[in-house]
Amino acid sequence: MRTSHKNCSTKANKSERFPSKLSSSCGAKKPPPMDIIQCAFGFEIEFTNWEVAEASSEEMAASPSKDFTSLKKYPRHHPILLGKDWELQAENSGENVSVVEAVSKAFEDSPQGFEEMIFALQEIERACNIITEKAPLLSLQCLENAGIGRLMEPMAILKQVRVAGLAGKPQVTIGVSMDKVHEFLLDLGAGGQPETEAQIKKKDWGRRLTGWDILQGYRVNTFYLGQASRISSCALALFANEFPDGHPLKEPSIELKGFTDLVVMYLIYGTKEIKEYPKAFTKLLARTDFASMAKLIPKHEKDALSADNSALWIELMKLVGSQDSMKQSLLPTNHFEPVSIRYFPQIMNPEIELEKPLFEKGVYNNRKKYANMPPDILAELTRKMWLQEMMQGKDLLTSEHFPNPEAKTHIEALGGFGGKLDMLATNGKEAPIFELRSLNMEYNFNSLRELLQQLFAYMIALHQNMDYNIGDEFPPYFIPSPESSSSSEDEMA
Repeated sequence: MRTSHKNCSTKANKSERFPSKLSSSCGAKKPPPMDIIQCAFGFEIEFTNWEVAEASSEEMAASPSKDFTSLKKYPRHHPILLGKDWELQAENSGENVSVVEAVSKAFEDSPQGFEEMIFALQEIERACNIITEKAPLLSLQCLENAGIGRLMEPMAILKQVRVAGLAGKPQVTIGVSMDKVHEFLLDLGAGGQPETEAQIKKKDWGRRLTGWDILQGYRVNTFYLGQASRISSCALALFANEFPDGHPLKEPSIELKGFTDLVVMYLIYGTKEIKEYPKAFTKLLARTDFASMAKLIPKHEKDALSADNSALWIELMKLVGSQDSMKQSLLPTNHFEPVSIRYFPQIMNPEIELEKPLFEKGVYNNRKKYANMPPDILAELTRKMWLQEMMQGKDLLTSEHFPNPEAKTHIEALGGFGGKLDMLATNGKEAPIFELRSLNMEYNFNSLRELLQQLFAYMIALHQNMDYNIGDEFPPYFIPSPESSSSSEDEMA
């Protein structure tokens, strides 16, 4: 999706594309300008098993992996390899492993953007194959220490490492216009017992995009996403019934529905025991902050909800945890048949208490891994504070506005883009930016390419009101032309 913000600074000609020659910035005196930002259809792949070598400069000069072993010397986001429309960046390092990320530019939602995305994936795959030959893979123990095992069974790790080389965790960043957020969350959260082939594909697609919660033993993330939309819709319906005809909130707009869905999704995730760092609490991370997204609600609704210190907005949120909203949200709809609550009793909270912390059960609850991190580090932010202030123009769940200055660094990327919005090429609308944080798959580039192709096609269809069933053949304009494909193959040879 087109962006008016920063793009990849690498403007290589076709003859300079990565597969023909590795372009390393390791010898540079200072890093080139870093202009990559994912505020459209972009992706990153985090490699957590990158080996760190403690070697002298003489030893490194003689080493075949000299371009890749000095990561500790580089600051975060320093580019190590430059590709066409992507960079391999230093992220951070530890005793046993270094984390690096392959980060793409923001691809426009167009046939050209589609071809650029596929070519970037080909380049990164080629890079991984080359790097694997130069940098030995780590042991399974190191992979587990790095956290890679959170989303995959150990034997699956061994299998995919042998096949694909470096082990990576992919994430995708997309722009979704506010009038499409409600539909997007419902599609991600399609659940229940699917009856048709299209429903089965949609359910599996949502699971692959939102990941497997292995600690709880079943996939819960798609359920939370879909259920958030359903609970939100029920609460809005109950809320609207309280007003006379002609009231600004009598007929909630689709933008208000989408925004309320997102807020409810965060509230639901915040009731859980969060094992990891704060930004890992949700599988759909809002990079645009909530105060900026609230401005995309029609003005008459925004004015009504923000009046009197967000009084009506708070009343609406009180309905979210009500028994009526919960019960009605479990009734069948045309969109999908909901999962039986006996499989997911933890979502049926009798009330989401607004005076309690947004992260009610704390963060960093994996005490073995985060022994020095206090679980209550974010307890100062209550749900009511967060809800009130977002309607007043300030998102407290950001590092800029979090009420406890000492805890700001723990917020990281939550709302990290501030007020930045994506300008969509498909419909010309401004769109908040989201990150799908845990794509779930037996990770290799073929499956990633397939998933990103489907997501790319889906996002265009969503914003152009086109019919597109997940897994269908792509429209012709999504498929790279034979000339483009043969050109790419020649350059990669």
